Order: sequence, then structure tokens, then C-alpha cells
Amino acid sequence: LNPDILIKKCTPIPAKVKLRGPESILSSISTVYTEPIKVDGIKASGEVISRLQIDPSIKVEDMGYEVRVRYWVERRLP
Repeated sequence: LNPDILIKKCTPIPAKVKLRGPESILSSISTVYTEPIKVDGIKASGEVISRLQIDPSIKVEDMGYEVRVRYWVERRLP
């Protein structure tokens, strides 16, 4: 990430996903993460597509395994 840029906020779209799978696994999930998002070259606010990182036995209902991640950047103050 450019040292003059600060990522101010990131929001996944959708903000929540509905999961289906074994209760033994679901009961331990409180947060679903995405794969790492590359920030090299970010110069302005925008969005990227990122894949969810979940156990292969878990299914995501009503959508695929990807989410949009919208991000807002601002210039760092000197």
C-alpha cells in the first residue's frame, strides 16, 4: 500500500451470510473471513471481489462463495 494512503473503512457486501453444515462446526463460527486482499496499487476508494474462507463441509446459502469488499481510502496527513 502506498505510504501516503490510509484505508479508512472496509465493508463486505453482503454484510452477513447464511451458512449450512454440521452443527459441531457451525457452533464454533462467529466470524467468516475472506481470502487476503491485495492492497498493492490502491490509490482510490473502490471494491474488489474476494472468496470466503470457510471449512469445505460448510455451504453458503442463497449465494456463492464470493463477496464484494468495498473500501474507502484517504490521504495520510504529513
